[in-house]
Amino acid sequence: MSGQRPRSEPSRFRYASLLLVALVAMAGLAISVVPHGAGAADFAVGDTVVVDTDALNLRADVGTDADVVTVLENGTTATVTDGPQDADGYTWYKLDVADGSAGWAAGDFLALAGAQDPGFAEGDRVAVVDGALNLRDDAGLSANILDVMADGSTATVLSGPVSADGLPWYQLDTDDYGQGWAAGGFLALASDETFPVDAALIVQTGDGSNLNLREEPTIDGALIDKLPDGSRVVVLDGPQSADGYDWYQLDTDLGTGWAAGEFLAAPTDAIAVGDTVTVVDGTLNLRDDAGLSANVIDQLPDGTVLEVSDGPVSADGYTWFEVSNDDFGPGWVAGEFLEVNASTGDETPTTTATTTATATETPPPTPTGTPV
Repeated sequence: MSGQRPRSEPSRFRYASLLLVALVAMAGLAISVVPHGAGAADFAVGDTVVVDTDALNLRADVGTDADVVTVLENGTTATVTDGPQDADGYTWYKLDVADGSAGWAAGDFLALAGAQDPGFAEGDRVAVVDGALNLRDDAGLSANILDVMADGSTATVLSGPVSADGLPWYQLDTDDYGQGWAAGGFLALASDETFPVDAALIVQTGDGSNLNLREEPTIDGALIDKLPDGSRVVVLDGPQSADGYDWYQLDTDLGTGWAAGEFLAAPTDAIAVGDTVTVVDGTLNLRDDAGLSANVIDQLPDGTVLEVSDGPVSADGYTWFEVSNDDFGPGWVAGEFLEVNASTGDETPTTTATTTATATETPPPTPTGTPV
């Protein structure tokens, strides 16, 4: 394989409406974008590319007169399976899109995926995300491929970035494949966080995508359901290492199953100043300062909606936030008993591993008796 990655993962973007398809079919190659012309990049079979324009026609054959199969939105990823072929002033590549569609698109409106530098430092622990990744003997797409690292594989950064072929490259000391270079756009910081049994956590994928809940602690485990970002879960067992991830058995509203721990976090990690939050798991004490020794100024019923104005502050094993609403506060509460209100919007995509969400603190067990 000559590309930076053997195959692409499923696209996480919605397709344009039928009306848009009709308009694009009449308008020509792309919408509201001037072709790059002679400056277009050259791609090879196996390369993972991304649509670099507002919308791009995927056609049944080479040429602007070929039938439009579908319209690819900006950011859609695909794998190059054939090409290049020149026609009608464009250089065309056949693409395999993860939803099953395939066709030809003009390379003028494509870019090599993974061009953004994640900014790793020497010594950082990183993991492969969004599919398998080539490990090379030097920085650049022309360097020899030493091995193909599986999705989730972990490594330590030795040096970089080095810019080559429009991509940022990092030298890695991998856990399973030896040393080599890889494109940094397909790596993310790895989490060393572990969670104890009975820890109350949330799903935090980092990009709003859903997290697969599986029957077994492996990416090949049968899918039980998809946990929405922000879902509250409780650890039943784990961690168990497989496929480059630490897996935890979880008790969730959608059933019991296993999920990758890299996308779990303490509930307080998701709370920020300005957020609207809701009291969960019973009545919660509102205090005049952060800490269990502070005076209780009121009690907040389960379901109370509040706005966060300060924090986080760590004290007495809890993470505290200043909150208020029209009826209560301001005052301080333990963030382990708050839930960030979900924003409304379209359904989110699903991932087993898209980006690494690192938990910085594991909440203590829920106390009995007097609420915090």
